[in-house]
Amino acid sequence: MFMFALLLLTGWALAEKPAAKTPPNIILISVDGMRLDHAHFGGNPNATSPNMDALVKDGVWFKNSWSQSNESLYSHASIFSGQYAGELGPPNYLEYILPEDAIVIPEVLKIIGYDTASFQSGGHIGRGFGFEQGFDIVKEGADFGSFHETTKFASIWLEGRSGNTKPFFMFLHGYDCHRPYKHNSVFHHPFDPTYRGPMEELVAARNKTETTFDRVYYRIPNQRRILHEAGHKMLDPATYIQLKKEAQEGKYKVKHEYNDRDIEHLKAHYDSGVLAADTYLGIFFEKLGQLNLWDNTLIILTSDHGEDLQDHGFTNHRAVLMDSTTLVPMVLSGGYIPKEMRGKTFDMLTEARDVFPTIASVVGTSPPAKATGNDLWAVVMGADMPKKDFVFQQGVLGHVSVRTKRHRLVFSGVMPLDPDFKTKLMTAKPESKYISLFQSETDTDEIIDIKNTEPEVTAQLLNALQQW
Repeated sequence: MFMFALLLLTGWALAEKPAAKTPPNIILISVDGMRLDHAHFGGNPNATSPNMDALVKDGVWFKNSWSQSNESLYSHASIFSGQYAGELGPPNYLEYILPEDAIVIPEVLKIIGYDTASFQSGGHIGRGFGFEQGFDIVKEGADFGSFHETTKFASIWLEGRSGNTKPFFMFLHGYDCHRPYKHNSVFHHPFDPTYRGPMEELVAARNKTETTFDRVYYRIPNQRRILHEAGHKMLDPATYIQLKKEAQEGKYKVKHEYNDRDIEHLKAHYDSGVLAADTYLGIFFEKLGQLNLWDNTLIILTSDHGEDLQDHGFTNHRAVLMDSTTLVPMVLSGGYIPKEMRGKTFDMLTEARDVFPTIASVVGTSPPAKATGNDLWAVVMGADMPKKDFVFQQGVLGHVSVRTKRHRLVFSGVMPLDPDFKTKLMTAKPESKYISLFQSETDTDEIIDIKNTEPEVTAQLLNALQQW
């Protein structure tokens, strides 16, 4: 029954599609919190993503792609504007909002005749954070909600456009991969169903993962909450620094220590969230076919960040700036993809800033001058993409990083509002306590700091980061 259902959901990708002759519809999908390596096409042995796998088979996959940050607000700001979050405003997370003077994708597409609609699930890109700009319609689901809701909103809107010949741009978003990792969905324990243990309690609670460090759950009452400028209460990211410091000092009461088997189950629950997102998206893709929209639609599927899942001592994403929290999908698919390009994979470096220039190229216009990412559509059409040696990233706790195909260098340990932040970054030496270097190609979990054994690489990447 399960396999039959998946076949039904993936059937939309099997038919041959004729070449489109009119401006394409564009659907930008953000699977919030989705790590690439937990998609089946990204290497996960679990069958977490049959519909996204079909997108890859029927489209173009850029396999080395990173978000610009480890947090929804900063990363989506980069996706929408084609700029780094720090270019748009001071990196004060407690006040950060996508500014009104930022030029964003829906604004440009609206000018050239597109209908624009956003169906998103609130959280840190909800109303008040600036992401309504340029949309004719914004419909927000439950806070930190699911594609189960937003795909319904999108389908109803598309049904209501019957007979409308204008192309549309849609932003579609859901938090199915986000904590807590025990969501209501069409599946119950699809992975690791025989586990019985303490992790069941942790994954069901939204905030218990936030007081877990290095596989130990601590009883910490009254974690600091802040009121963001947008009017939303949220956990102060600085609590992660406090958690690590005071846990190592033995200041907290230990509630439970988790073993390898428990962490395996944590990741199985996360995988169930990926499968839930995939299932709802598959139903939505089927709807596109039923409405005869698939053939002339380009789908761009990506994510804003991953989740650490205790790889570096934390469960959430804001505490570390690593591949676990920033290596994400970048897939271009849909009926608008040329037949001869379907199923191709490219390994050049790509990033969130590439989305805006790519969409601008698809619709035959130019991105804003400050949107300096690469045009991935040109690659789809057979051109060579300008070489990109580095991807730069900015976290919410003062982390900044440079990623190459082989290495990651991270500057950390200084809060972004520290008046000496820039000085400490610009004067840092390769041997500095603020610097870490990882051989990400072989040390895929980015655990072993090799700055002392690779001083030349450290110096080269530190220089690149300081020049950035």
